[in-house]
Amino acid sequence: MTIVLGMEGSANKLGIGVVRDGVVLANPRVTYITPAGEGFQPTETARHHQSQIVTLVARALNESNVRPEEIDAIAYTKGPGMGAPLLVVAVVARTLSQLWNKPLVGVNHCIAHIEMGRLITGAISPIVLYVSGGNTQVIAFSAGRYRIFGETIDIALGNCLDRFARIVNLSNDPSPGYNVEKLARTGRKFFELPYAVKGMDVSFAGLLSYLEQRAPALLQSGVYTVEDLCFSLQETVFAMVVEITERAMAHCNTKEVLIVGGVGCNERLQEMMGQMAAERGATLFATDERFCIDNGAMIAYTGCLMFNCGLTTPLAQSTVTQRYRTDEVESFCLADRLSGLNTTLVTFKMGVRGLYTYISRDPGNFKSYQLHNTYLIIDAENYINVCYGRSNLSRHYGGEYMDFVVCVRIFLKQLRKCRITPIFIFDGCHNREGAKRETLLNRNVGRIKELSKFLMETRFNLDDVQGTPEILPKLTNLVFIEVLNELRIPHLCYEREADMHIAELAVYLDCPLLSNDSDFYLFQAPSGASYRVIKLDSLSAECTCSQTKCEACKHESTECYFLACSAFMFCDSVLRHIPTPLVPLLSVLIGNDVISAVRQPADLQRFLSMRGGAGMSYNMRRIGAVVRWLSNFGYDTRVPLRAILSQYAIGSELTDVTTQIVHCVLGYVLDPDTTGRELTEFLCIEQKPRVSSSSARASATSHVSRPIPTMMDVDKAVEVVAEVLPNSSGRTRLALCERGQCDAHTV
Repeated sequence: MTIVLGMEGSANKLGIGVVRDGVVLANPRVTYITPAGEGFQPTETARHHQSQIVTLVARALNESNVRPEEIDAIAYTKGPGMGAPLLVVAVVARTLSQLWNKPLVGVNHCIAHIEMGRLITGAISPIVLYVSGGNTQVIAFSAGRYRIFGETIDIALGNCLDRFARIVNLSNDPSPGYNVEKLARTGRKFFELPYAVKGMDVSFAGLLSYLEQRAPALLQSGVYTVEDLCFSLQETVFAMVVEITERAMAHCNTKEVLIVGGVGCNERLQEMMGQMAAERGATLFATDERFCIDNGAMIAYTGCLMFNCGLTTPLAQSTVTQRYRTDEVESFCLADRLSGLNTTLVTFKMGVRGLYTYISRDPGNFKSYQLHNTYLIIDAENYINVCYGRSNLSRHYGGEYMDFVVCVRIFLKQLRKCRITPIFIFDGCHNREGAKRETLLNRNVGRIKELSKFLMETRFNLDDVQGTPEILPKLTNLVFIEVLNELRIPHLCYEREADMHIAELAVYLDCPLLSNDSDFYLFQAPSGASYRVIKLDSLSAECTCSQTKCEACKHESTECYFLACSAFMFCDSVLRHIPTPLVPLLSVLIGNDVISAVRQPADLQRFLSMRGGAGMSYNMRRIGAVVRWLSNFGYDTRVPLRAILSQYAIGSELTDVTTQIVHCVLGYVLDPDTTGRELTEFLCIEQKPRVSSSSARASATSHVSRPIPTMMDVDKAVEVVAEVLPNSSGRTRLALCERGQCDAHTV
């Protein structure tokens, strides 16, 4: 466990953060605000930081409930930034380092923004747009360090917005850029401004001068308002940075884009970048003002990564530098790079992107639930990863398998105490053979080659890494299976994705399932059947004795125990207003591993442009817009399908996207009667299912096989997709591909 105190003060924001192993414990911040029409000077800003920093450090320690002796290192912003404010923070960091006898870690401000953005959003290897008051850069990680693909050749984008705010005398409270954004929302008349994109670089100084010369006359004439000019400026400068970001994405062939820096919390910029990303089938990652704007937590977290890699700053070298480019920093944390790579290789997050976070934001989507005297279908891969990660087990030297076995045995003992019969179902990813394994290996060949190239070019010595890469130890699954075999716990494995079959068995046995996978939120039981998803993170570690005994416990004269948890039930969730046939389209519009997000219909874009969702990232607001858009339609699926499919050219483009949508939708249509019966027979479960076959059976045509036409117009494409969507009772009209017999086999 590593605790780092981080200190940020490169400009007019002073922040102190406390981070423990990637968890933000405290992140207080104060801002030096000048009168309207004035900027902040280095000397006055430094005096402000001097007067506030000691109080802010005490506040951070108090909020985090951390004592100085518990801190492992002190991180501070080495640069880039304004010299005098940087120096104030560095002096205090050096003083505390000597008083508390803690090592120092000098952090690059730009890298800290990127690493914090990756931590908060979960982005793995994105193209990064870094936009703030002092920097404008398009960045990607390549050959051992972050590389700058494009940047401003004069002033930064944030500086351009701030200086324009001074021209029109806007307040600096809370920030001039925010006030420009607020006024731009009501601007309607566009004033054409110089558009200066030079290859992969941009220029804002000429645009600002042009506006500075003309703004007074334009406002005095009454032809344009301040709101119109704010709107025009934002639209122009944001279009410029979106353009060069898209070029970088095309060059690097990446499907992720991350916005960081103070300007990154501008909702209009996130909206424009999101539209571009959606058109490319990519995903936008962005954070809110807590982590976009300069803060101490980002310095603490990046300092934690560096400290865990053995990188500290000697007292004699704990200087500051106003010019400290992003591409001057060697990759300080191979462990972190491996974490992003190998977590993908091991955990295989197949869910709908961002849906788990979106659902979990509102506690109202989950109901208190007591697990007792029931079957429990468990997503085995998901459980293993969460169990090993939660137990704080070391990954050194291959893993702590004995301690892992103890954790698993304790969990199974708790289930037995509550009369819960677990059934573990695996994906085929841990088998030596199987189609899913081949798919996953092919998907990661590129990542492995990139890592190999990185190691060759940097000659990085893994033996020097003091931190532990977040890689699930190689034999964890096999050790887990041995425990299940020893205790005779029912389990089986599917060659491909098992999510659908986990849901079908849970519906057939009328019992809950346990997983954190967001795919399970989109499955719906046929009418008359129940379906409950237990959030793995909510499961209590200890049993609770019930005051009221169930019939089984009364009969055996034993204590009645249950496990407290939270259950997701579709009918009580934020998704309940979406008509049943349209629920699978959530995955189509948001994107998962089967399909990248399709192009967003124009009327859906209007939902996204509506104001609201304060404090939510762009991705969360995008998911909310999709939910609201789908909730507007009735059970006629053709209207939303036409809105989606009419954006594609007739021919191979329309055929390809139709095929992808069909395969994606079929992954969410359940047939619990057929699959459930096969699985219960295979597992030798003698208990009679509590769901009648008539209520759970899919239509007789659900296994009809028919090829998708190679040439079709939009009407035909709409009909093809509509046929595989479930009807109001949860049954599909027609399946276009054979699901086949149960492919389960013993592990």
